[in-house]
Amino acid sequence: ERADDLHATIDALNIPYRRFNLTTTISMGLAWYPAHGNTKEDLLRAADTALYVAKNTGRDRVIVYDETNTEQVGRSHP
Repeated sequence: ERADDLHATIDALNIPYRRFNLTTTISMGLAWYPAHGNTKEDLLRAADTALYVAKNTGRDRVIVYDETNTEQVGRSHP
């Protein structure tokens, strides 16, 4: 819920720059303890994997780590 709120807030930003309004987007990968890892390294790896799934499936989205969609990552993770 918080990630969705943050996503909506950032998506609504319009930054004036010279004669233009710049828009912003954000991609987020989420993981939580203990479902996605028992150590900070495992949690960071899971969140990073989810982030790359978000980026590789269209960007500007929130993805929760899911072991079944790691083939969409497009880079290797140890």
